[in-house]
Amino acid sequence: AAATTTARVTAVGCAPIARRLLDKEDPDKLEQEVADLEKEVEALEKEYSEDEINDTIDKLHVYNDLKDIAQEVMGALARLKGITTKAMYAEFELDLDD
Repeated sequence: AAATTTARVTAVGCAPIARRLLDKEDPDKLEQEVADLEKEVEALEKEYSEDEINDTIDKLHVYNDLKDIAQEVMGALARLKGITTKAMYAEFELDLDD
């Protein structure tokens, strides 16, 4: 089970590395970055239990699902009012980047 948590946490940190690989950055620098990220994962695993990590991941999934639903509602309201979603966000004093 710990390997699953490590894989999930490591996968999150790998996206920036993958982008750098596509940019053909210095391999030694990438190896160091991988080593640094692995140390960070180890430190986080020592600081938080697997249950805490999994609970946080589950809560983030729920948050993202609720946010998606809220965005759908805002879009539907905007269509009903005949305005853009951007205008709808402004009407409710919401930041488009949130």
